[in-house]
Amino acid sequence: MFNEALVTGAGGALGRVVVQVLRQRGMCVHAVYHHEQAGEGGYHCDLSSAPEVQKLCEQVLANKRVAIVHCAGGFIWNKTADYKTKDYDYLMSANFRSAFLLLRYALPLLRQQQAGGRIVFVSSAASLSPNANNIGMGVYSASKSALNALLMSTCAEVRGEGININAICPTIIDTPRNRNDMPDADRSQWVSCEKIAQLICVLLSKDGELFHNCFIPM
Repeated sequence: MFNEALVTGAGGALGRVVVQVLRQRGMCVHAVYHHEQAGEGGYHCDLSSAPEVQKLCEQVLANKRVAIVHCAGGFIWNKTADYKTKDYDYLMSANFRSAFLLLRYALPLLRQQQAGGRIVFVSSAASLSPNANNIGMGVYSASKSALNALLMSTCAEVRGEGININAICPTIIDTPRNRNDMPDADRSQWVSCEKIAQLICVLLSKDGELFHNCFIPM
């Protein structure tokens, strides 16, 4: 298992749990925040800003073997005709641009070390099987599908270099905000943050070498 990990979205419901679980496993976690106050060992970074992401990667990844866990992202529900342009821009930035910038600046640093690497992204089950039942999910699903396409291509580019890239694709994540927004929903199929964090630990472990270019539904 890697001894260090960079975790984006550390101020979110999922990111906070991932940071906690990895630290409980003895890992040194470089927690990345956006608006929230960064605690000890934390970093502020606007993941839509190329200069800020470049600086973050150089600070954290240069000359160190650090895994990357990209929990940052966003969700907005609305029917296509009712979507505001700013909401579209937000989702594409939060779910796709941030991932692209991380790969753009992290991969050269990982390759320089010639020691392999692990990168885990959080995608969405909705991006694996978009259908008519996902009303109001079109733009969100499209942003995550763009992420998936980027990952598949990048996985092919790094094959044989020991850099393992995978994505976890949960259904609705059981968070306080989702419970508040959907008080009458059946939560039996929702996925807990703890279970996602446990799967991330597997992907960062020695056994994680077996996973590459996998989109794992939960």
